[in-house]
Amino acid sequence: MFYGFLPKFLASSNTGTPLTLNEVYRNYFIQTAFGIPGSIAGTYMIDSRIGRKGTMTAGAIGIGTSLFLFTTSRDSWIQLVYNCIASFLSNLVCGVIYAYTPEVFATNVHGTGVGLASCLGQIVGVTAPFLSGALIAVNPNHALYLSAGRFALMGVFSVFLPIE
Repeated sequence: MFYGFLPKFLASSNTGTPLTLNEVYRNYFIQTAFGIPGSIAGTYMIDSRIGRKGTMTAGAIGIGTSLFLFTTSRDSWIQLVYNCIASFLSNLVCGVIYAYTPEVFATNVHGTGVGLASCLGQIVGVTAPFLSGALIAVNPNHALYLSAGRFALMGVFSVFLPIE
């Protein structure tokens, strides 16, 4: 929801002076580049003391927090920092989810469970741009609040997952 419209959020954020198109896409590139180490960190953190559930919990709550803080800042450089944190943590959490999901389902329903999880993810992925577009038309921050809240909720729910 957030990343699909990130250039629009960056361009329309309430900073003192509007960002140029070059600055918007420069920041978008920097933020995206910060996600690469997140994937690498995720591969190591799942086998650490924190474990899979702890990594998902901390990462998802961190994403929600940084997205919320993005909306409170009026400085484009501070917003870039929050976006870099969110990108790093987002890739970290996605890596853990893709490693964790197949492990949760029993062998006899493994294919069905992973397929169903993937299907639901695709359905949400298709509907999110429509919802974002409607929320952005009202106020760009509403889409960010919804996205931040959903990530934070995901962090809370991941505590209750069945398998470490």
